Amino acid sequence: MRVFNVAIIGLVLASQLSFAQSGAVEESAMLDDGALWAEDGRELVQAENNPVAESVVSPKPTSSPEVLSVPSNGPLPDSQHLGFVNLRRVMGSAPQLMSIRSRLDGEFAAQQEALQTQSNDLAEMEKRLSGLPRGEEYSALEEQIIALRRDFSRAEASFRDAYSVRRNEELAKLQQLVVDQIVELAKDDSYQFILNENSVIFASNEVDLTDKVISRLQKIADTQ
Repeated sequence: MRVFNVAIIGLVLASQLSFAQSGAVEESAMLDDGALWAEDGRELVQAENNPVAESVVSPKPTSSPEVLSVPSNGPLPDSQHLGFVNLRRVMGSAPQLMSIRSRLDGEFAAQQEALQTQSNDLAEMEKRLSGLPRGEEYSALEEQIIALRRDFSRAEASFRDAYSVRRNEELAKLQQLVVDQIVELAKDDSYQFILNENSVIFASNEVDLTDKVISRLQKIADTQ
């Protein structure tokens, strides 16, 4: 009973713990709620304020989910019915990430090439400017460089925004795929609860299902 006693303590403490994810899991996304799966479907996953460099937000449910609680005088679930998944590791190890990178590189190849051309032109003009004496020609070239810098900055910002939106769309799809696989695993193996790292202080290998989830994702990737 020691293993799941600790896990249940983590669940009880979940309301007092906050999980702040910084910067970039760079292609990783996290799910806020501690309970990923409950046998009667009362609580599934919500995602909010997730990094990748920008946030990945899943649609919120139309009604508020019930709070999952563990009665103080009730029996604790045994280890065969309680599971744990490290979502950070799943999202960082998902084989689908490589496909996402390749797909985005293909979609934005033209924009990246155009930006590189502008950058090279700007560098060449600045080199020419450094060899000119002060005068009309110098001033005219300097104005061209200023205008090109302005255009380049706008184009680069537009590219970054568009890339970020598409990346987050793809990561949101991956996140949903991960959730679906966790739920299927819970149903297939008759788990009552599956928790994530936001609500568990410690989980032994006996209840850790992270590798099983990653294996399911690999099988899906192999068939695509």
